[in-house]
Amino acid sequence: MMLRHLVVLSGAGLLVGCASESPKTPRDAAARFYAVLDALGVREAPPPPAVEALRPFVTQELGKALQRAARPATGTAVPDSGAWFGSLPEGFTSADPRAAVVRGDTTLVVMAMANTREKPAVSWTDTIVVVSEQGRLVVADLRYGAGWDFARRGTLRMLLDARGTEASPNP
Repeated sequence: MMLRHLVVLSGAGLLVGCASESPKTPRDAAARFYAVLDALGVREAPPPPAVEALRPFVTQELGKALQRAARPATGTAVPDSGAWFGSLPEGFTSADPRAAVVRGDTTLVVMAMANTREKPAVSWTDTIVVVSEQGRLVVADLRYGAGWDFARRGTLRMLLDARGTEASPNP
């Protein structure tokens, strides 16, 4: 576990340079988000160093939700296992931005997702919600889009809110 945290910290240091230049398009913002996840090897609940590395690429609200959900819950079972950043619980091997649809201040970036480790290979689309926050294009949410019975449903925010609530002690 300590080695994983060291690897995450090393990857986070390399990503600081990526965050210094703001993405020019919503598609670029979505692609960078997945590039960071891939570079850090994050598929499920990110450890605290990975949450910090993701902060420049997500809204403040999503960053706080990731932080709450990543906090270890002592004595409780993980309420939702499997990959968080795509519809397929086994995760993705590629995420490529395709169409971008502007709706007011929000851009929906359709992502072509695939997992080629599965036999046969699996492909689907998810949608990244990109907004401008403090002059930067950042990810606000992920809408799961696969239609299989076993696919993740809803949004990343819904998953994080449920995870954060279950991880928090009752008042």
